[in-house]
Amino acid sequence: MIGDFARTNVIRGYEVDASRTTPLPVVFSFLEQLRWEWMTDPAWGLQDGLHDGYFFVVRRQVLELVERPRFGDALHITGTIETVGRSQIVVRHRLSVDGRPVGHARVTGVWLGPNRRLARLPDTARELGRLQAAQDGPFGELPHPGPAEADASPSFIAAPRQLFAPRGLDLEPDYTFEAEGSRELVVRPSDCDVFEHVNASSWLHFCDDVRKLEGLGGLTNRAVIDYRNEALAGDRLAVDWRRSGDGLVFRIRRGDEALCAAVVAPA
Repeated sequence: MIGDFARTNVIRGYEVDASRTTPLPVVFSFLEQLRWEWMTDPAWGLQDGLHDGYFFVVRRQVLELVERPRFGDALHITGTIETVGRSQIVVRHRLSVDGRPVGHARVTGVWLGPNRRLARLPDTARELGRLQAAQDGPFGELPHPGPAEADASPSFIAAPRQLFAPRGLDLEPDYTFEAEGSRELVVRPSDCDVFEHVNASSWLHFCDDVRKLEGLGGLTNRAVIDYRNEALAGDRLAVDWRRSGDGLVFRIRRGDEALCAAVVAPA
């Protein structure tokens, strides 16, 4: 297919958490690496812009897993363009292990210029994106993976498969809720990326850390995260949270300015 992009990540020991499976923020970082590799493909005509200070930032991403990858799994990720506009592209991701579907995602990104303002995508990228979107077909739902294995093994390297019923990508973030609790943090340089702002996957790490520190742990398999503004190293942020029917709702703010909102859904 035109312009398809794909990569395989073999899950490493330091990428799994205490559940012996891969948490959602790490999976988000895998998706981002695939998109970086796509951006540097000369066929898409983005390289000149990248050399001149243009770049993509993520506006929203939503992910669902029906199986959390384990240590040693070869997680295969594909990406195709769902829609493309003047400055915005929506990417659809599919994830599989040994040929069986384990997850899918939808990520919205915008093309910014060196002044950090919206910029027009190069014509080559827009045309290839339209061609790819026209030929890719419906996104579809994930198949039910079957019953989970009993979690009886003490093995760190051969954990039971953690499986979940598919529920779709229809989670919506909320910026206006009344918080049930809140924790403060200071952005570390290691939370930031090449653009010197908090990386897209780091925001979900903040939510995941608060979830566990507040005793609201357990496996999660769906998340949506929406971004309004960036944060920089040294910023003092508050992570507000509350329980909801979909799981846990988060809002990350700098003072009174809401920067990001997320929903993390339990399995």
